Amino acid sequence: VKRWRIEPDKQEATLVETLQFNSTVYSVSRRSEQMAVGCDDRALHAFGKTLFGHGARIWDVKFFEDCVISAGEDGTLRWWSGAGQQFEETVSVSRSPLRRIAVRRNQKNGEKSGFLKKWR
Repeated sequence: VKRWRIEPDKQEATLVETLQFNSTVYSVSRRSEQMAVGCDDRALHAFGKTLFGHGARIWDVKFFEDCVISAGEDGTLRWWSGAGQQFEETVSVSRSPLRRIAVRRNQKNGEKSGFLKKWR
């Protein structure tokens, strides 16, 4: 995985770093200078750590607020804390693989609320 810094005013890009993994990369999510990578070997690379918890490959990862959410072939969504780098919560959504995650902040009158919605 190569990370580039794009200079729009100069119309050029500079290679910042090249990250190598021992497994196939299925998903990359970026927020500012942070990157999360989901791989075939069930590893989530985020917050400077390699984290395991899924029972099968990780198909998608997304940053959401101060955590990372990962979707796995094992049919679970997992939340990973940015502060403690520890597994926070698991939701078994399906017996089928979860391929993609879409996240959206829902704010109303300054309050945060969230929900999980499954589409077929």
